[in-house]
Amino acid sequence: MSRWTWWRTTRTTGTTRTTGRLRSTRCPLGAPMLQSYLDGELDAPAAALVRTHVAECHRCARELAVYQRISEALAARATIDEAVLDRLRDFAESLSERESREPGTEGAPQEPIPGTETVPPEAMPNEAVTNEAMPTETVPGTAPGADRDADQGAVHKAGG
Repeated sequence: MSRWTWWRTTRTTGTTRTTGRLRSTRCPLGAPMLQSYLDGELDAPAAALVRTHVAECHRCARELAVYQRISEALAARATIDEAVLDRLRDFAESLSERESREPGTEGAPQEPIPGTETVPPEAMPNEAVTNEAMPTETVPGTAPGADRDADQGAVHKAGG
């Protein structure tokens, strides 16, 4: 921050002298009030207040002119291509369909696969699984706990 910026922000007041009276640099009218005036949403006394203020305040007059130009530019572009609207509608429809599905079922079939049945968890037996039902081999060709030679099945390098 330069010295001038520091001096200006810490030492100057928030008022300026205009036509012999002190007036705050912050206007009592904000952007929402100016936009409401421009849109014709204010009642007669409030609209008169805005007109009076804009006649005296150059900052608000400039801001109102900018809002007016923006409104005119948007009104000029009010014609929308129907093809664009159709694409947007299709996109919104696809999003609503995706949201209506439950999470995690995007790729799941809607109907059960023939030959399979779903068993609810309460119908499952609570019996402990016996060791006979457990598989004894974890890797084909090896039994659990069997010692394997490190060189068994390895390809040896030539000459070494």
